[in-house]
Amino acid sequence: MMPLLPFRGIALICGAMAVSSCVLGPSDTESCQTYANWGVAVEVRDSLSMEPAVLGAILEIVDGTYRETVRGEFPGQIELLGATERAGTYHLIISKPGYVDWVVSDVVVKQYGCHVRTVRLRALLAPL
Repeated sequence: MMPLLPFRGIALICGAMAVSSCVLGPSDTESCQTYANWGVAVEVRDSLSMEPAVLGAILEIVDGTYRETVRGEFPGQIELLGATERAGTYHLIISKPGYVDWVVSDVVVKQYGCHVRTVRLRALLAPL
């Protein structure tokens, strides 16, 4: 078997005799795995203290007729996660009592092979 040959993020592993036995490693065309990727992951913090502000926050994820609501319900949680394995162009709104709503549009989640690539954002919530 030939050694691992890195090439612009793609690793080719080929059998000594047959090129058709090549396997593409992690890349834009990675082999399908049994895990699921989040489309968006938003770290939520208080803009003054920089402390996590997820508890009690609500994330609305919208793409056309698709709507998803994610609630921050656990102490110590720092991210709101959604749009599981769903490519799209999203409008995101985070609301939390005592804070100005955080809004961002045109968040593009792309499909790569079997999975989406997670878009990671940081929402700094401004107190009222």
